[in-house]
Amino acid sequence: LELAQKDKTKPARAIIDRMLKAKKTDVGRDQLLMTKARLLFQDGDMKGSIATYSEIPSESDYWLESLEEKAWAHLRTGDHGQALG
Repeated sequence: LELAQKDKTKPARAIIDRMLKAKKTDVGRDQLLMTKARLLFQDGDMKGSIATYSEIPSESDYWLESLEEKAWAHLRTGDHGQALG
């Protein structure tokens, strides 16, 4: 979080990627994916952000939030049809 707040998103994403590859972490996979997608969004990588939000399963507590944030990423790319669902 501190790295992202200081606009050091690439090192923050590298840490998250390592955590996603780990078999066991203190942070849930869906939380890590949400954070990674937000960092990609912050960097202007809408395609990567959308792809990462899409990895969050519909059973997740974060699914609805991911849909909303993914819609914003679609809007930023000019894909208004996908933003509406």
